[in-house]
Amino acid sequence: MGGPKALMSVGGRPWWRVQSERLKRVGFEQVWLVSPEVRAAIEGESDAPANLIEADSAEPMFDTVLRGVKSLDAGATLGVFVQPVDVPVAERWVWMELFEVGGVAVPRSGGRTGHPIYLPWEWVEAEMLGRELGSGGRLDALVRGMRKEIDVPDGDVAVNLNSPGELERWLLESEERA
Repeated sequence: MGGPKALMSVGGRPWWRVQSERLKRVGFEQVWLVSPEVRAAIEGESDAPANLIEADSAEPMFDTVLRGVKSLDAGATLGVFVQPVDVPVAERWVWMELFEVGGVAVPRSGGRTGHPIYLPWEWVEAEMLGRELGSGGRLDALVRGMRKEIDVPDGDVAVNLNSPGELERWLLESEERA
């Protein structure tokens, strides 16, 4: 994308703002895992997410997620949703369906799995918290075989905005749905 995806311009606004507004509609507490560059760009903004955790964009994705879960207050957490910045935030009801499954849950639309992924706190404690940063691991490998795939009609769960062309295609499809 030519730079951090959180900072790409979408409709004249930075993508993090679009995602933040969508997340606010979902209604859960947010923890944003961001690179130093993204943090510097957004932390001074009046509508910046309150909980920014700095992560190294060069580290494996699993380490970034692990850094985030280790920042949480275990006593106040029922579970964790993993939502990459380059996947448009799904509607609130998708998040609630995943939460209500009672286990590790992944949305599926059009035969493709996507995000957010829901991880119950008991699972996070058992499978993640004992691991050290840099110890290796992949979240998809950890949940394989135990995750429940939930069919949802929200195609955004399976979108991955990895290129300008994918972003343009998603924007056109969004206009068609509106």
